[in-house]
Amino acid sequence: MIFSDAQFSPHWFVSIVALVLIGFFAALGLWQMDRAEQKRQLAERLSERLQQPQSWIDQLQDPLASDRLEYRHLQLKGEFLPEYQLYLENRKQGGKIGFHIVGGFRESGTGRLLAVNRGWVKAAPGLKVPVVDTPTGEMIISGTVRIPEPPVLDLAGAPGDTDPGQRWPFFTLDRYQQWTGQEIYPWMLLMAPESKAGFVRKWPKPRVDDAMHTGYALQWFAFALIVLFIWAKLSFKKQQTIEELS
Repeated sequence: MIFSDAQFSPHWFVSIVALVLIGFFAALGLWQMDRAEQKRQLAERLSERLQQPQSWIDQLQDPLASDRLEYRHLQLKGEFLPEYQLYLENRKQGGKIGFHIVGGFRESGTGRLLAVNRGWVKAAPGLKVPVVDTPTGEMIISGTVRIPEPPVLDLAGAPGDTDPGQRWPFFTLDRYQQWTGQEIYPWMLLMAPESKAGFVRKWPKPRVDDAMHTGYALQWFAFALIVLFIWAKLSFKKQQTIEELS
């Protein structure tokens, strides 16, 4: 009679490959779990900041600490400087193409320049820059702090004074400081709807979701388990024995 028996006999090369893959997938899973935790902490911070009352900029302990100010509601006094106004092109609102008007606002307390997004306006015929009014004299504005994200790939050169109408495809703080030659705050202010001298201001609400990273983590952990299962299956070898009946 023939009997089959499975013996655990892993091959050294297969074991090394499996160990490397399991470690790699597990590391990716742990990294995604860490990213998910960072997103959860960020969501808590943003929620706390959005619930804080509006503050004057001179009440801040460090108005240059952009990482601790994002999504804070601020109020400040100063004046718009028309020479530092620019137009962010190809911005859509209600299915129409237009511009975001970014004005340079000289803050009265420090004299430092602040980039203020005054909102959206519809493009003129031929997608040309529209004519907009820039207020003069000292005034009070309020808004929400945001940190503009640079594009993944910057194919545009640094803008200069010869740019017609100062049309920019995107906005970065480094680019703005280089163009103005002024000391600027390291963040942008999205002008509040109730502030005067603004345009259409329907700012998207901040969303921080950790579900994507959690899903990726489970995916990588599943890959690690699949490799472990395949390695275990390949490591068991069947052996046959023959026993004579007497």
